[in-house]
Amino acid sequence: MPESNKTETDFMRFTRLASEWDIREEKYRASYYEGDFQPGAILRIDGESPLILTAPHSLNHYRFNKAKPADRWTGSGCELLGARLNAAVLTCVGPIGTLQSWEARTDPFKCSLDDLVKPGSLVIDVHGMSDTHGIDVCIGTGTNPSKSASHAADWLIAELRNYSVSINEPFSASPDYTVVSYVQRSLGSDALQIEIAASLRNPLDHQLKAGKFAADLLSALHLLAGGLAGSHSTEIRPEDGIGINIERGEYFSREKSSPDS
Repeated sequence: MPESNKTETDFMRFTRLASEWDIREEKYRASYYEGDFQPGAILRIDGESPLILTAPHSLNHYRFNKAKPADRWTGSGCELLGARLNAAVLTCVGPIGTLQSWEARTDPFKCSLDDLVKPGSLVIDVHGMSDTHGIDVCIGTGTNPSKSASHAADWLIAELRNYSVSINEPFSASPDYTVVSYVQRSLGSDALQIEIAASLRNPLDHQLKAGKFAADLLSALHLLAGGLAGSHSTEIRPEDGIGINIERGEYFSREKSSPDS
């Protein structure tokens, strides 16, 4: 393919990814990132891939009774990737209160996480960091990563070699309150935390930059999922338009155990 045509094709792909990413963010930015569903409501999408993509801070939240801003674009980013990887997705779409320890929690996010994680799963817990850290991506392995999780982290670093990627610095995912720590400690499964710099996950203000990163991360996770499944034959779902799978998934609230339509 001539270079000019290839460049044009890449431009169109990155723009399409960025546009869909922005559309998927609408439910999260409702009410200034407080959420537009019932308190504790989540978006859960089941998948066939060994990957489980989580975004626990997709809305404003509290840690130790201190208000924390949303990790914007992380919930929609998980949806964007999950739709193409046929991976499970778990995000928060309703107001997030002050959470207790994992062992004391009975909220839908925690219960769905318990249900989704199976032997052979790899949880990819997606967060956002500021650009002030001077890196593009930080991969946190937690306090007790298995050999396969460590290999997965090394794989992601290799596949994202065009970006500045660090491991466990400045975010190790080792505190007890992280998803990675809980999955390793209580569910006996593998998990990695991915912190993404602000400018790489803002498809509104940095359309091409964010779209290209989404494409590169999608490719890396696709190959990683194939390796976990023992095969590289799994195909990425086609990018056949902005509307792809946007309505796929179920919403749950804290008060209900059945899908909340």
